[in-house]
Formats: sequence, C-alpha cells, structure tokens
Amino acid sequence: MPTIRNARGSDMFIVNPDETLTLGIQSKALSKRSAIPLGTNVDKLQSDWWILTIHANSENPVCYILSLDEVRRLASQDKNGGAFWLEARHYDRDEFREAWHRLDDKIIISGSENIVTVPKSLSLENGGSIQFRNGVRRPGSRSVKCAAVWEYLDANPKLTIAEICEVGKARGWNDGNTKIEYYQWRKFHGLMKS
Repeated sequence: MPTIRNARGSDMFIVNPDETLTLGIQSKALSKRSAIPLGTNVDKLQSDWWILTIHANSENPVCYILSLDEVRRLASQDKNGGAFWLEARHYDRDEFREAWHRLDDKIIISGSENIVTVPKSLSLENGGSIQFRNGVRRPGSRSVKCAAVWEYLDANPKLTIAEICEVGKARGWNDGNTKIEYYQWRKFHGLMKS
C-alpha cells in the first residue's frame, strides 16, 4: 500500500490481512551513488525498513535494504552539529545490497493460502509467528482457551463436532466457543464443515 505524494514518514506500508501488523517502508531513490539526507534528528525517523535505490533512472538500479536501527546507527552528523546523513560508504555494503531476503524474514505472504509469518523480534503474542490461512487467524498463546481447542484438533484432526464438544465438556471448555473454534480450525485447513 503506497502512501500519497510526499507524505512525511513511510512511503509504503506492508499490512497483513486483518491489519494487526503493519511495517512502514521508507524509499529513497537516487540518480547516482551519494549520501542520503536524514534531517536534524535521527530519533524522529519512523519507518521500520529503508530501501535505498541508486542509479534509479538507469536500466540497472541497485537497492540496499536497511532496518531503521541500522540507518540510525550508521548516520553521521555535519561537523557543525546540523543535519544527519547516511553516507554512501555506510549503506553500499554487500550485507545490504539487494538483500530482499531481510524483508522475507519479517513478513512472508505466500500463495493462495495467504499465510503470514512474523519474526520473534517483533515480540508478538505467540512466540513469534502469527498465521492466517483461508481468511482465518490461528490463535496465539494469549488466546489460551481457543489455542487449547486448536492444539487438540491438531493432534486429533478427524474429530467430529460432537466429539470435540464432548472433549470440551470434559476439559471445562465453553461449549459455544468450542464449536466456533472447531469451525474456524476446519476453515483454516480448508476442510468442509461436518
């Protein structure tokens, strides 16, 4: 999702299907290899990821992918204490050059299953991954009761609705919630309702 015109902050956002996760992307395009202006306060920089493109008007542009922390750490300030810059020698490195895999580690949206996986570094609720498939979000560790139903169904995938309700009664699960989670689990796995 690109932003409009010369908006302050991110130029693009990556958003998962239910909009519970958003990553901001800052894009800087240069006609040649040169320093990138960062303003007078690097603490005000906001975008999670920075994509720097040099030779942007040529047939062979080169992109560098850096995290916000890296941009802040590598920034240098004018001698008079004014503006900050990201010098070309600081971003023009093999570790950043065409390093698109670095974004793959942050959000992966793949194929028709529409699965989104998020890394542990984002401190998400279920130890680092949230999955969406067929329009359904798998419960995280904070959804203790819902996750318990899913874990039981993962281990016993052939159960009918009546059977999982019996298990739920024995374990003290809410009957209505057990039924909802049963159908959500089946939809997640692309199974027909029984």
